[in-house]
Amino acid sequence: MILLLGVIMDTIKRVKQMFEKDLSLARLLKILVILLVVYLISLTSGVWGAILKKAKIVLLPFIIGFGIAYVVHPLVAFLETKKISKKITIPITVMLLLLLFVWIIITLLPLIYNDAINFITSMSDAVGKIYAWYVESNDNPSQLVEAATNTFISFLNDYKSWFPNLPVLLPQVINSIIEFFTNSVLAVIVAIYVLFDYRKITNSILSLSKSVHQDMPIYIRGINEEVSVYIRSLLILMVIKFVEYSLLYYLMGHRYWMIMGVLMSLGLLIPYFGATLANIIGVLTALTMSSMNVILLIILIAILAMVDGYVISPLVHARKSEIKPLWTLFSVFLGGTILGALGVMLAIPAYMSIRQIVRIYRNKVEERNK
Repeated sequence: MILLLGVIMDTIKRVKQMFEKDLSLARLLKILVILLVVYLISLTSGVWGAILKKAKIVLLPFIIGFGIAYVVHPLVAFLETKKISKKITIPITVMLLLLLFVWIIITLLPLIYNDAINFITSMSDAVGKIYAWYVESNDNPSQLVEAATNTFISFLNDYKSWFPNLPVLLPQVINSIIEFFTNSVLAVIVAIYVLFDYRKITNSILSLSKSVHQDMPIYIRGINEEVSVYIRSLLILMVIKFVEYSLLYYLMGHRYWMIMGVLMSLGLLIPYFGATLANIIGVLTALTMSSMNVILLIILIAILAMVDGYVISPLVHARKSEIKPLWTLFSVFLGGTILGALGVMLAIPAYMSIRQIVRIYRNKVEERNK
C-alpha cells in the first residue's frame, strides 16, 4: 500500500513538472481535446450505455465459457500428466459438470422452492420465540425492540409478495428459460473449444500483452497463479462445507438440512459474512426443535467452525494466498459498494490480483536498485 501511494505521488510530481516546464500550446491543445472527448462521451452516455448492455448480452456466454475453461483446465492438465488424452477428459469433465448443474436445477431448486414457505414460517416462529424469551426475562421490555420484532415478523409473514405470480409471468418465464438454455449451450461449446486450445489461446494473450508492454506477461502470469490457487481452494472448501453442514444438520434432525448445506457452501463466496449469516439462519430455523437439540447444534457449529478455521482451511489454502481480515473486510465492502452482490464475490480475487501486481512491481524496483 505504501508503495502504491509512492507511485501515485511520483506521478503527481511528474504531472506538476510537466505543467511547470514542458507546457506548450500543442500539449495544452491535446489536453483540451481529451477533455472534450470525455465530455462528449458523458453527453452520449445513454447511447453508450445501451451499446454496452447489448455487448454484455452478446459476450456473457463467452465470458462464462472462458470462466468454466479456466476452472476446469487444472483438472484436464493433471489428467494429461497421467497420459489420458484431452479428447477423453474434456468431454467427460464438461458433461459431468453439466449433469451436476442439471441435477441441481431439477432436484435441489424445486426442493428449496417447495420448502421455502415452511422455511420462512419457521424463521418467523423462531423470531417470535426469541422475543417471548426477551419479554419474560425483562420487567420493562423496550418498545423499540417490540416494534422492530413486529416489523420483521410482518415482513417474513408477507412471503406471498416475495414470490412471482407464475401464471401471469409464464410467457416471460418461458422466454427466460429458452434464453438461459441457449446461453448455457453456447457457454459449454466455448468452454470445450477453449479447453482444447487452452495453451494456444493463453500464449496468444501473452504475446498480445507483450506488444502493449514488455513486462505485462509477467503480471498476467502472476495474477493467474494467485487467482487460480484461490479458486481451486475455494471450490474444494465449498464441497467440504456442503458435506460437513448437510451431515451436521441432518444428524441433528433439522428439516432443511440440504438447504443449510447449500447456504453454507455458497456462504464462502462472501467471506466472513456469508457463513455467519447462514449459521444464524440455521439456528433460527432450529428453534422449533427441542432446547437440547438447539444447544447441541450451537455447540457443534462452534466446534466445526474452529476445525474449519484452524485445520481444514490452512490445509486447503496455500499460505501465500492468505489475506488479513482487515483487507478482506475492506475489499468486500468496496466491491459491494461498486458492483453490489457481484462485487462482493469478485472482491477477494480482485484484491489478490492488485496485491500480486504491487508485489511484482516492488520486486522489480528492488532488483533495479541492487
